[in-house]
Amino acid sequence: MWFQYFTLLLFLCCLKLHQIYGQNINNTLTWCTVSEGEQNKCQAFSRAIDRERGFFGDTYFSVRCQQAFNKEECMAMLDREKAQITTLDAGEVFIAGRYHSLVPIMQEIYENGLNYQYAVAVVKRNSLPDVQSLYDLRGKKGCFAGVGTLAGWVIPINKLMKYGGMEIIDCNNHVKSTIKFFGPSCAVNSLIDKNNPIGDNSDQLCSLCIGEIPGGKCTNKDPYSGYEGAFRCLVEAGEIAFLVHTTVNEMTSTSFDFSSVKKEQFELLCPNGNRRSIDDYATCNWGTVPSRAVVTSSATNFKTRRRYQRFLEKTVRILHKNKNGTTNFNRFGGNQEDFLNRPGYDNNQRDFENQSTHNDTFNYYNREGENSEPPNVQPIEMFELFESAPKYGLQHNLIFSDSSRDFVQLYEKDQTYTGYLGQSVNDILGVHHCPVNRMTLCVTSEPEMEKCIKMKIALKAQLLKPELICHKGHSQINCMQSIRSGIADVAVLDASDVYTAGLQFELIPFISEVYNLGTPEYYVVAVAKEEDDNTDLTYLKNKNTCHTGINTAAGWVYPLAYLISNKWIRGYGCDSVRAAAEYFSKSCVPGALSTEYNIGVPYDNMCDLCHGVSYRYCRRDASEDYFGYTGAFRCLVEGGGDVSFVKHTTVAENTDGKRKEFWARNTFTKDFELLCPDGTRRPTTDYMNCNLGKVAANAIVTRGGYYGYNQTQINAYINLFIYAQQFYGRKEPDEFSFSMYYSRPPYSDLIFQDATQQLVVIPSDKREYSKYLGPDFMRARRIVDCNAGASAIIQTVFLCKNIMKRLFVILLSVTIAFADDNLTDEEHEVTAPIGRIRGSIIISRLGKKIYSFRGVRYAQSPTGQQRFQVAIPATDWNDVFDATKEGPACPALYERNIMEDCLRVNVYTTKLPSENDPVKRPVLVFFHPGGFYLFSGQSSNFGPQYLLDKDIVLVTVNYRLASLGFLSTGDSKAPGNVGLKDQVVALRWVQRNIAAFGGDPDNVTISGYSVGGISVLLHMVSPMSKGLFHRAIMMSGSMMIEPYPTEQLNLAKKQAELLDCPIDTTGSMLICLNSKPVENFTDTIHNFFEWYGHPIMIWTPVVEPEVHGVERFLPEQPLDLIKKGKFHKVPLIAGVTKNEFDGVVAFVNKQHQLGNDSMVNDLNNDWYRLAPINFMYERDTPRFRNISTELRQFYFGDQPIGPDTYDGLAHINSDSIVIFPLHRAVKVIAENTDQPVYLYMSSYVGRYSFVMWNETKPYGVAHHDDLQYLFFMKVKFPFFQNDDPEIPIVELMTSMWSNFVQTGQPVSSVLAENITWDPYLLARDNYLDITEEPRMKTGLYPDRMQKWDSLFPLNLK
Repeated sequence: MWFQYFTLLLFLCCLKLHQIYGQNINNTLTWCTVSEGEQNKCQAFSRAIDRERGFFGDTYFSVRCQQAFNKEECMAMLDREKAQITTLDAGEVFIAGRYHSLVPIMQEIYENGLNYQYAVAVVKRNSLPDVQSLYDLRGKKGCFAGVGTLAGWVIPINKLMKYGGMEIIDCNNHVKSTIKFFGPSCAVNSLIDKNNPIGDNSDQLCSLCIGEIPGGKCTNKDPYSGYEGAFRCLVEAGEIAFLVHTTVNEMTSTSFDFSSVKKEQFELLCPNGNRRSIDDYATCNWGTVPSRAVVTSSATNFKTRRRYQRFLEKTVRILHKNKNGTTNFNRFGGNQEDFLNRPGYDNNQRDFENQSTHNDTFNYYNREGENSEPPNVQPIEMFELFESAPKYGLQHNLIFSDSSRDFVQLYEKDQTYTGYLGQSVNDILGVHHCPVNRMTLCVTSEPEMEKCIKMKIALKAQLLKPELICHKGHSQINCMQSIRSGIADVAVLDASDVYTAGLQFELIPFISEVYNLGTPEYYVVAVAKEEDDNTDLTYLKNKNTCHTGINTAAGWVYPLAYLISNKWIRGYGCDSVRAAAEYFSKSCVPGALSTEYNIGVPYDNMCDLCHGVSYRYCRRDASEDYFGYTGAFRCLVEGGGDVSFVKHTTVAENTDGKRKEFWARNTFTKDFELLCPDGTRRPTTDYMNCNLGKVAANAIVTRGGYYGYNQTQINAYINLFIYAQQFYGRKEPDEFSFSMYYSRPPYSDLIFQDATQQLVVIPSDKREYSKYLGPDFMRARRIVDCNAGASAIIQTVFLCKNIMKRLFVILLSVTIAFADDNLTDEEHEVTAPIGRIRGSIIISRLGKKIYSFRGVRYAQSPTGQQRFQVAIPATDWNDVFDATKEGPACPALYERNIMEDCLRVNVYTTKLPSENDPVKRPVLVFFHPGGFYLFSGQSSNFGPQYLLDKDIVLVTVNYRLASLGFLSTGDSKAPGNVGLKDQVVALRWVQRNIAAFGGDPDNVTISGYSVGGISVLLHMVSPMSKGLFHRAIMMSGSMMIEPYPTEQLNLAKKQAELLDCPIDTTGSMLICLNSKPVENFTDTIHNFFEWYGHPIMIWTPVVEPEVHGVERFLPEQPLDLIKKGKFHKVPLIAGVTKNEFDGVVAFVNKQHQLGNDSMVNDLNNDWYRLAPINFMYERDTPRFRNISTELRQFYFGDQPIGPDTYDGLAHINSDSIVIFPLHRAVKVIAENTDQPVYLYMSSYVGRYSFVMWNETKPYGVAHHDDLQYLFFMKVKFPFFQNDDPEIPIVELMTSMWSNFVQTGQPVSSVLAENITWDPYLLARDNYLDITEEPRMKTGLYPDRMQKWDSLFPLNLK
């Protein structure tokens, strides 16, 4: 019995010792540090814990310290369980959680129990006087805590991207955007691999850093690293620092950092541009950030995590001194007494503390007082958990934040990076924003679709943008169609398919594969078995052949072109399918039976060797076993082929054990030979000396031509592929990873060729299919393809096609903003009521000085919450406004230099007022065309050099477009028409300020072209425009056939869905849309078209609902207001061009010559769906089908749409879009006004046009053509010289227009004496025909107008 008692006693003693001293040899954790200072503090921390281990009880851990190079290495060490614990900034927690499977378990607590800090921007007091908004930070010297830190990087960069005009340069590397925006700066880690994955970052963000080289500069070792480092950078070199709100106080409250620097020398810069004191961070901050977190591996079980949490809680109770110099032990329970009685502690101190109100605390840091230690005890090392500098170096916030007061546990459900970060995740994802949301890759088989989906998942894991979407087409041709129609964006195509894509669908190659030649090309070779010595390239009659696919470069075009051109095969003209079918015995030519690829007679023997089962038989995709290079080689190995036409790498890829499939197991390189053109044979490795030619590698293509993507989109696609290659370009994947250039057996060459070594960007000047493919391929294709003959003049065709395409939409595409011709260095200044404005000089056609003021602000920036709202007039300014250069254009399709802060006017005059000559000239205000989604008022589009030879003042106006200008929800949230209300604000600006430019505010004419003309008509009926103008000119645009809608909620919801915004309520939808970068709106305009760029007008004005406190621009239907006499009755000029939209025929005819009748086929086959879209009349009403039938019969009779009915196709486009709506408006206005209305038709055919029939011959007088005689349209036409044949028409139009602006009568000395422009009379339907010899005519296309009147009846008085 005594032995049992003894054993029990021994066990209890051991248990007690274990509780007291915590001695467990497995209780060791490794803490990862990232600097010498952190390592020193960690080691002191470890020693302090060991000294006090008896008071940790079973929570004790022995701490080891392991120094890493940076936090990324720490994360990797924790991920590999080489360390267990580290502390991270909130931004770093995101990286740790997403890429390293680390989880937060504890969070720091600051003063007043807060678990967050404020992100602030700090500047020196009274510095940067030019910074009034976030936009003004461009070019400034920035000091950042480090790339990836939440307050010191993520939040400011996200804010600047959203609200400060920071352009997204690289969707997958926001460091580049920051480099472009800021001047020389310091942002440590901006050059490490993680933040510079493809190695092309400049050192701009390291130029202010001062660390030692190598290894110290611009890394965590840099003195400018961290928040305190960013503050040092501000003091010594920078202009603005991004910090947490405690940094300035920490750095200025000590003498060892900056002895002479005081907090009062700095101030906060608020996001709205205001300044506040350093202590006003609660109202002047850029956002909040979660406090730093302690993280561990997600592989750590919850029991161990809980032990870590208890350990850290106990640590802060023991090793943290409160502000009053005491340490709190109120959560120790019974262990507190043991701790107070530990060796070396003076109980007199305890007695003293028991007299204190805080009798449960212990003054740990004063325990070395007099007589407090026995003489034989050494002084205890002092350690404070939240102390850093200067004890452990000059750095603050070592391991933990110096401002911390405690730790708080994170519950299990919150132990994820998303749970910890909360809303801060949105800031982090915000800096990864891409103006292009998604990229849809088109593939042609289920195996490719499977690989595409894996690629999508892999790219998403790395947050690579744009998001990859996979679309399966049933063929390569179908993919080309899908890209053209906007269903897909990109596809990877064989060189010969690149040809088809470019010729038939206007797709362009922009990235190419590179194999083992170092250049984006490969050799076409013919391969035979070594044992078969009866097969000779010069005589393959009755042989069995294996091809990669019909019309593929290596498998068809080059071999057949070679055999036909050498007369070894009868070519039958260019019918290569017949030639091959009659020459070869049996073949496998995947796709040979498909009518998509073989429009001639199908020959069954072309597929006799193919191996596909059921519907897969002879398909031109991976579902056919013998498709592609590997498939053609397999056909040779096992399928009975005598020769295989492949690329030069194919044999090496599939022999000598490289493939594990049964058919390839016993194949060796030596078993095959190349067939040379001279009849000899060579080893398969001697392809350079034995080949059929060199051909361009496979390429990635996207939409080109008029409907093509802008450079931002193409750059985003390039960016995604290049970054994808960086992460996933290895050849052999492991079990858990993805490889772009690997195909899962038994398949090969899925999406990309397996032989691909890298992707390279095709230079811009090679992104046209004939230039990419080269002349050799173009000749070869013409030999084998009867439809390729037009390629001989490919450049002419390409250029003409683009011009024809432009006519089809007939909305001018402006892609380059040029500097002004005729511009001098002379500057001048005016003083207007709004402020002083500095301008420049432009020289007119006749040599006059034009005082030019461009980009003058008339309204405040419509950004943030002001987006979709009525513009606020610009406030007066004190400084001189610089209007010497082109201002920003409003976001529009194809415009450059776009900015949401775009509400500007350009003012031109040839005479400024003075005290002795208070000149007052008539004013012409011009609203630009463009379908409400194109163009701007820039001088490169509409230069003043012709009109300003007359004595007028010209004002051109920018206004908001597309969703930004015309989004309407039908309620108070977005009533609509803000783009038109912008014009009203501009007209009010003219009334107030134009006198300073020599203009007469009481003599203003508004004018516009196309939708600019529609704008003019609407100003005539709008109560908001009352008194703002006195005459009007509508050119080729007035109103719509249909009544205007009361809202366009469907378009608003579509915009929201395109930008991943909710559509459940208009409020939530608009809040989300307000947060999106402006580029997102322009990048998605293409998605609103339904068919070949139609409808031409997507966003229209709306009849607005009544909203309290909001002026209504359009309270009723325009026609109703005119018929009621509720409109501004002013003299009016209105007219059309002779051919308006007839030019669609030029495009259709050119396509027909190239063998592409897809557009007319669509119209013929789907008339009732497409006609209302194309010709803009009512859809899905009881009478729409009857209208469509009547129009079809009137314009085309009983004939199909085609070459014999081109006139009808031309006329219906012009009549529906422009001529009938304008003609009706003129009739209704003339019937209800007492002012003169002047109708015209522009019939003058000059040398230049927006639509050319060929290189030298215009196609009539197209939409916009007559503008070139009023404005210098530099983006399109040359500057007319005095001896040019167009000068008489320039003189005629500018004089009639300027005289009308001045007097209300369009007279001109250029008109013949017996010719006067008579006002319009309804009974005569009279108009002026503007040609070289103008004359009055009657009846504007009477039969055609009568037909439209009968279909859309209107009861006149």
